[in-house]
Amino acid sequence: MGEARPPGPAPAHPAASVAKAEADHLGVKLTILDAQGQNPKQISDMEDLISKKVNALILNPNDSSGVLTGVKEVHKAGIPIVVVNSVLDPSGGPFTFVSTFAFNTGYKSGRALGDAVAKKWGWKNAVKAVVLSANPQELESDQRRWGQIAGYNDVMLEKYAKTNLKIAAFDYYQWLPDVALMKMNDILQAHQDVDVVFAACDGGAQGVLPALTNAGLAGKVLIASIDGRKSVLKWIKDGDKGVVGDAFNDPRLMGKWAVYFAAYAAAGQQGPATFYVPNPLVTPENVDKYYDASSAY
Repeated sequence: MGEARPPGPAPAHPAASVAKAEADHLGVKLTILDAQGQNPKQISDMEDLISKKVNALILNPNDSSGVLTGVKEVHKAGIPIVVVNSVLDPSGGPFTFVSTFAFNTGYKSGRALGDAVAKKWGWKNAVKAVVLSANPQELESDQRRWGQIAGYNDVMLEKYAKTNLKIAAFDYYQWLPDVALMKMNDILQAHQDVDVVFAACDGGAQGVLPALTNAGLAGKVLIASIDGRKSVLKWIKDGDKGVVGDAFNDPRLMGKWAVYFAAYAAAGQQGPATFYVPNPLVTPENVDKYYDASSAY
């Protein structure tokens, strides 16, 4: 069996390493291609894999709708698809989806931010927020954002029967830390009185924190994020960076289960429509349970 997970990390990435270990355990051949964040390259990769007559294909969509042309061709070739990590537009079905529940992961992150705001300030008439999403009209980043805002507002409604969220700035950063840094620098030029930042992923948080540091605001502005990367969990553990919550979106678990269900599909079996991996929330109260200095992720 051949599978591909474009675009994605090179094999040295812990997610790819776990996927390879699962493939070895199952006795299947795993091919990993990296589309380098480019829709045309990802579509081309799918076409190449069709020509090689792979038995199943694992797809981490670069864009929820931008790669549907390639997905359609995979279906025409009769190759089963497992979508991993990022949401694919439902019109690309059928497929097995292996990921965390993006809205719920965002919701947990947003609740952590709401709880931290209430703990730090109690009721505050207006909490000025920066919302950094990934890409416009992309289901994965949309669902994370919707969840974060809903989680924050629910905390306020439960505690105070009203909400105080005032979104001062909103932008996209294409999942890239350097773009998040640039966007946050620009936002801070106009909004030095920001209270909180919603980051769609840890890559966003890794761009936000340097911008806040340069503006003398690190630790004063509260940040909620998603992914569970070791570097961001360390900031939570340190307690002086303002990062108050990070919901796991663990690619290692996704890689393992994506390979499992791809092998299952290649054997002619029907897998589940959706398989969610755990997405625990990390906060200052439980970070020692999750932070692992030796982790590769």
